[in-house]
Amino acid sequence: MAALLALAMTGFICIVTETLPAGLLPQVGAGMGVSQALAGQLVTAYALGSLIAAIPLTILTRRWSRRRVLLLTLVGFLLFNTVTAASARLVAERRGLEQRHCRWRRPGRRAARFVGGRRHSRGR
Repeated sequence: MAALLALAMTGFICIVTETLPAGLLPQVGAGMGVSQALAGQLVTAYALGSLIAAIPLTILTRRWSRRRVLLLTLVGFLLFNTVTAASARLVAERRGLEQRHCRWRRPGRRAARFVGGRRHSRGR
């Protein structure tokens, strides 16, 4: 029963990974600053890459045990989804830092103007 549950979860994860970007096209387009149609082309390019890679990978792994192929596939999904999640988090953190920097830079300039034109009272 545990093996069947693991197989079902694997199928679920694979299907969600493949179909989720299509449901998030408005957010993807807004985040990348492109139209929804162009973001859809990104999903299409991903699907074509999967199609092109599927046949050679099937030929290369046809002599391997199914268990080995399944485990390597799961490790690949885990690795690449983790990298994707980490990179998205880093981009979000960097954007947050940039916004905070811009927010505090302007009041600093205003404060320097209030002090006056004295060079010794301004920050370097």
